[in-house]
Amino acid sequence: MGDLEPHRKDNPDAATRVVESAYETFETLAITPTLGRPRKFRNLRLKGIRSWRVSGFNNYLIFYRSIPDGIQVLHVYHGARDIEALLDGK
Repeated sequence: MGDLEPHRKDNPDAATRVVESAYETFETLAITPTLGRPRKFRNLRLKGIRSWRVSGFNNYLIFYRSIPDGIQVLHVYHGARDIEALLDGK
């Protein structure tokens, strides 16, 4: 799940809390996908992506798209990262 993996080794309890909160936030976004902020990227493949903070962990952003049955979660990244490069695979 993006930036969450390295933290599992450092502090497994904190990582578990972040992951549980992320999944709860996914459920909220699936019900109301327009909560997230529309993002604009140069790469047209990234059109339609939105972002929303993991509840209780403001440094982590969920990047997702709306789909007919809810949302498609693309990644969860720390907000200080170069998001476009990460989503674009660079």
